[in-house]
Amino acid sequence: MSTLTIFLEPLQEPLVVVPGVSGSGGPKAAAPPVLGHAPPWVAALQGRSPRHAARWRPRSKGQLHNAVKRYVFRASAFNQMGLYYDDCLYENEDVQEALRRLPQPVMDDRNFRMQRALHLSLTKKILPKEEWPSYEEDREKGRYLQSYLDEVIREKREREEWNKK
Repeated sequence: MSTLTIFLEPLQEPLVVVPGVSGSGGPKAAAPPVLGHAPPWVAALQGRSPRHAARWRPRSKGQLHNAVKRYVFRASAFNQMGLYYDDCLYENEDVQEALRRLPQPVMDDRNFRMQRALHLSLTKKILPKEEWPSYEEDREKGRYLQSYLDEVIREKREREEWNKK
């Protein structure tokens, strides 16, 4: 028997649905979806109403994968604080070196976003929805550190190769 765990909002207790068991996740357990029809959560992933879920069919695995990525982006709530993906990276040695190599204007923008997010967190508020970075904006501008990080990791591997010889 398999279970399905759904996190409805960040930092909330999960809703566990056990197929065939009444009382788990509601008065009746949900029946498995009919073949060719997407379950209602797929519509939620795409920001559509559940009534459209019956007509939705993924054209490819990439389409479903992209819908899941968008859902995770919205559920992470970092965009509600105005942060990009690279603002939330764990700062290990490689990330610190990549941050050191960033141009000053990019570093200033990052520091502003971090200070604003810290202030919003302390006051327990979020940004107005118009100021949230969109998924597309995060994909374009939010990966500002990746090229520097790739370069640092490549140099580290090269240094390790030279030390082996």
